[in-house]
Amino acid sequence: MRSNLARKLLTLATITGFSSGLGLVSFQPLSAQESPGFYTDPATGIVYRQIMRTIEKPVVETKIEQRQQTVYKPKTVTETRPTTRRMYIPVTQNRWVPKVENRWNPFVAPRVAYHHVPETTWQVRDEVIAETKTHVQWEPETQTVSVPQQSLRMDRQQQVDFEPVGRVAPNAMPQTLGPAAAGSVPNVPPEIAARLRPLAANSPIQPIRSGTSIGGVSSVASLASGESPRSSLQTGLRATELVPRSVPSYVAPVDATGIAGLPPMRIWR
Repeated sequence: MRSNLARKLLTLATITGFSSGLGLVSFQPLSAQESPGFYTDPATGIVYRQIMRTIEKPVVETKIEQRQQTVYKPKTVTETRPTTRRMYIPVTQNRWVPKVENRWNPFVAPRVAYHHVPETTWQVRDEVIAETKTHVQWEPETQTVSVPQQSLRMDRQQQVDFEPVGRVAPNAMPQTLGPAAAGSVPNVPPEIAARLRPLAANSPIQPIRSGTSIGGVSSVASLASGESPRSSLQTGLRATELVPRSVPSYVAPVDATGIAGLPPMRIWR
């Protein structure tokens, strides 16, 4: 029963825009007939149909995963190893060296004298010593780290919208059953959503005529009929009324005397 009523209302709303210009179609007031999805605004008498929409929104989720990774850390190592070192040691020895004295003296007889002369020689000696060396060694170490992982999923949410489908018949007073369901309605202003009341069963519904304003916005039927939703102050100028205007030429400054008694420089653009 609800689907049949919704199909009728959609058909009537489509034909409404054409009926205002042609005047060939006549409408009969409809009835709610125990349809719980209809609400009315007592201030304007407009009937809204409640529509449940499923909206998919992307949601980014961040999860922390534990992973094992190998990290190399520096370590200072000191080693002592035996090393063979070659050394040169000086050895000094005293030796008697003969020397002829008074060779060129004619008054003294020459003679041979022995002198004590030290001689130094280098001897090679190999010895084993303990050599200490320090170097850096990289050692592997396994650690557990927390890595954030992002994943994208689609979150489905139920959204309640109200679509204007008609107006309460002027001959029948609207019978309301209480306040409508609370919550934010994206496509209806908050002040209108606060006034909506459930429409009682068997309440006559009249389709929206052309040019009807709903919440300060003209209906779809008025746009389909060709009526402009703008006023005369918002139409602007036509293309034929736009006339190019010549730019005034630059006027030279008036001759004057500066502070120093000299005329100012002429600047032309």
